[in-house]
Amino acid sequence: MSTVISAKFAVLGLLASASIAANAQNAAPGAEDIVTKPVEPVSVPIQPAPAPIVVSFLDFEAFDDDLNAQLKKANDRSVEVEFYSPVSPNAIPPRIERRLAALRKEGGQVGIVQPQNASNTRSVMAVVGLFSGLYNFMKTFEAASNERAMVNSVKDRDVDLVLERTDQGSVIIRKLVFKKRPPASTADTPSPTG
Repeated sequence: MSTVISAKFAVLGLLASASIAANAQNAAPGAEDIVTKPVEPVSVPIQPAPAPIVVSFLDFEAFDDDLNAQLKKANDRSVEVEFYSPVSPNAIPPRIERRLAALRKEGGQVGIVQPQNASNTRSVMAVVGLFSGLYNFMKTFEAASNERAMVNSVKDRDVDLVLERTDQGSVIIRKLVFKKRPPASTADTPSPTG
């Protein structure tokens, strides 16, 4: 059996030699002088994603000023809002609701990141239903200058509500993650002719 395999390899070697010789005859003049070297692998360092800016939520006006400033200087970095105490998706503080309403008004998307161990989506759907009524808040705050600063801070942002299931089984908002909105593709942009 080994002689049969050896014979097959010998035939393959002859065919390969004939193919190389035929290619050499058809090659451009001076092609035999070209020396090929193995290609050295190039390592390109992978830049880690920049660390997010973290702002802790406190329900007073200084929080708005701090978050506005952090969103303005964040550029491509994300800004995370963490809570000192559990926040129910059904009882989002009005200060946060207004910001989410402003974000949606400016074309931002509000995403829901479900808990790792979520067994159903009922609590998540309650959060999604909450945003349908947020437009009512818009009329009450557009006139104030500090509210305009808030609107400007979220113009190019999307936000994810990161949910977590507690040991008791209830769902809370662990944090909000404001991230740079990806640029709109040309397919999404309406044409000037309508």
